Amino acid sequence: MVSTVGLLVLAFSEVAYKSRKRLFGQDGGLVKLSDIIMGKEKLIDIETDNDGEFRMTAEELAEFDGTDGGPIYLAIMGRIYDVSEGKEYYGVGRSYHHFVGKDATRAFCTGCKKPECLISSLTGLDEYLKSEARRWLELFELHDKYKFIGVLVQDPLEKIMEERVAEEKMMFREDGTRRTPSELFALGRDSYYNGNLDDSLIYFNGALVLLGEATQENDTILSDDEKMRAELLNTLAALKQKTTRFDEAVIHYQEAVDIVKSNLDQESYRKSCLVAVFKSDQGAAYYQLGDTSKTMERFQEALDIFDRDAENSKECLPSTRANTMLNLAMLYNMKGETNLTLGLLDNVVHEYKSVDTRDNTILAKIVQRAQFGLEQLLD
Repeated sequence: MVSTVGLLVLAFSEVAYKSRKRLFGQDGGLVKLSDIIMGKEKLIDIETDNDGEFRMTAEELAEFDGTDGGPIYLAIMGRIYDVSEGKEYYGVGRSYHHFVGKDATRAFCTGCKKPECLISSLTGLDEYLKSEARRWLELFELHDKYKFIGVLVQDPLEKIMEERVAEEKMMFREDGTRRTPSELFALGRDSYYNGNLDDSLIYFNGALVLLGEATQENDTILSDDEKMRAELLNTLAALKQKTTRFDEAVIHYQEAVDIVKSNLDQESYRKSCLVAVFKSDQGAAYYQLGDTSKTMERFQEALDIFDRDAENSKECLPSTRANTMLNLAMLYNMKGETNLTLGLLDNVVHEYKSVDTRDNTILAKIVQRAQFGLEQLLD
């Protein structure tokens, strides 16, 4: 997709010295025009240290909208620019007038002119759209006619309200209908794997709200909603773990376990692969908290669950079971328990040596690590 900003920069570069600077970058090397058009060029660093700079509130900024021939100011990423000399674009009644008198960073990124888009929050946008904000910022920063004025001081409550509006919008499809919990869960996982942790947290919490309170059924299998709720909490725990909020991660893992426990009969719970996964993941969180005792306890509980249903455990997430054995072996090794270490490593190698790991690179690496550990200890 052609970058709108790239085309604008090409146009401005004919007449503006500062914009031409962008074509050459900071290193003096010529930037390919195709890179600019496709948004792949190296952006110029912009100093954003706000100390000592002129400050303006949103209310004050709103007064500079070009009415009655007055100055025209706009803000992007919290930086305010005087664009009065571009009144043919930003003046009253002109095509870009919706940008002025406010920080409309979101609208710059998306091209959306609706009132709900004319805000600073980028919540819910993907990384490509977020990068457009930097391109627009660079354009204003390096333009010959536009002048940097100062920085926008946003009222904390206003910022919270903006984010709430953006978060609520994420709960709906483009046609205005509300997304289902499964859709929000899928979007949350996509955001998580793409590194958009803030967005994934919003999607996960939204899905949990829609699912409502957990039920207690004492059945042999989980309902679809309860399974989704448990998996949501487990993924939410992983997100908290990734952002070093280990205490919260432990709590969410336990909540996931408790949902399964409250919905299954005792025998089904004691054989639940899902619980084994949750306990293994919780063990890793305890390890990051420095609690080795609880780490080993959770790992062993997970393995006990797998072993209660040996026939299905090898088919149910084999990499999780193998990795749990490997991790527990490493902890035993740290405690000097050589025989227990050797036993676990030998189990990993022999139980999964015959498994086709060509399509499971994670399992293959676990087996290789276990084999290496055995060789080191037996050498």
